[in-house]
Formats: sequence, structure tokens, C-alpha cells
Amino acid sequence: MGLYDRLTHYRRFGYLDLDTIAARTSGRRTILAFLGAPLVVPFVFYIPFPGEESVGTAHFSWLALLSPLMFAPYALAISYIAEFLLGVPAWIVFRRYGVRSLPAFAAAGAFMGWLVNLGMQAPTGNLATKPLTVLFNPFDDPYISICIVAGACSAVLFRIIFFWGSKGAKDPK
Repeated sequence: MGLYDRLTHYRRFGYLDLDTIAARTSGRRTILAFLGAPLVVPFVFYIPFPGEESVGTAHFSWLALLSPLMFAPYALAISYIAEFLLGVPAWIVFRRYGVRSLPAFAAAGAFMGWLVNLGMQAPTGNLATKPLTVLFNPFDDPYISICIVAGACSAVLFRIIFFWGSKGAKDPK
């Protein structure tokens, strides 16, 4: 009797409830993914802004290395709020339709990052005072590209945490 046969035999007769174990693991992984995915956002600030002096192009400076860490509490607060407001509904839709594709997670995360940038522009009055061509041009506002990259990285990390080691986690070719 093979391992699979024994497990189905035990499952059939109540010795081992694989559905409960899978549900518990899924719940734990969901919680870990929601708690861990936004932790990548402060590290995205090390990516150089387009058209700005940055760690990679300027002379070495401790301030350039430490400034993203000084902004980390603010970035984490914004990313956890955005994850609750945008990520949870997106996860419900992805789970309902069985979406596991890495590009789909990255695109949804990038779109959510763009929405977060748009939401941060609204309270400052930039949506009413600046033309839309300036607001959506990443060369005029480098925070657009940083928010998009942060959202995509966070969504990809969420997918990696949740589907780590599961069968079929790799995209079919």
C-alpha cells in the first residue's frame, strides 16, 4: 500500500483530516503573506529615482544610505493601510477565480501602487491644481514609478509567500 493510498484510507476512516490541515496551512500562509508582503516597500526606496541624484550615481553618503530607513515607519504604515484597503479585496477576487500567475500579481500590485500614489496626491490638492499630464508622467513625478514598483514587489512577495512549495505554483508553459 503506497503513501497516497494510506493517506486516503486514513482520511476516509477519520484518522487524518487532510482538508483541515490544508485549510489551516492556507490560513497561516494568508496571514504571513499579508504581514510580510509590505515589508519590502522601504527597500524599494533604495532604487534610484529617474532624473534624481541617488545612492547609485552620487558620491557615497551615510545619509543616502540611512534616509530610506528613516522613512520606513511612514512607508510601512502607508503600505499596510493600502494592503488592507486594496490588497484584501484583490486577494478575494484572485482567490475566487484561482489566479496564481506571477505577472497577474505583479500587474495588480503595480496598479494598486499607482492608486496609492493617486490617493496620496488627492489630499495635497495636486489633482485640482496640476494638469493630468503632469500627474501621470513618471519623469515629472518620480514617486509614481516608485509607488508602482513598490506595489508590484509587494504583490510578488505576497504570491511567493502564499504559494511557496505548493503544487502548481509555477506558471504553466
